Amino acid sequence: MVINIEKELDKMARPRKLSPIEEQGVYQAYKEKKPLAEIAYKFGVSVTTVLRIVERVKEGGNTNGK
Repeated sequence: MVINIEKELDKMARPRKLSPIEEQGVYQAYKEKKPLAEIAYKFGVSVTTVLRIVERVKEGGNTNGK
């Protein structure tokens, strides 16, 4: 039996705070050089979360929460 570790870890991961559309909004605001604190406040997340989203989107990562 083969177990897909990534799929199993996704089941255990916390749900994302923002929808994929909101994550794109975070990235767009970042590209427009808005202050990180302003982006975080607008979307109701921490600056750390903003940075994680930006890195994930930059890497072409999955923004659909899976």
